[in-house]
Amino acid sequence: MKHMMTKKYRKVMTNFGEVQVKDFYYNDECLKSKAEYEDCARLAREHKVSIRKIYDAVSKIENF
Repeated sequence: MKHMMTKKYRKVMTNFGEVQVKDFYYNDECLKSKAEYEDCARLAREHKVSIRKIYDAVSKIENF
């Protein structure tokens, strides 16, 4: 039997701006969180930094 995870969206604020994050849940437990690529890419272009720098900023946020 296949079990599906539920997905919830939230926004987090970094020093570069707001990024949408997807949280993946199974049995009400968050198993994985992932920053939206398009938000990170846009902020990287706007601030002329690498996308890795944006992902790192997101990952440093509490509850990420």
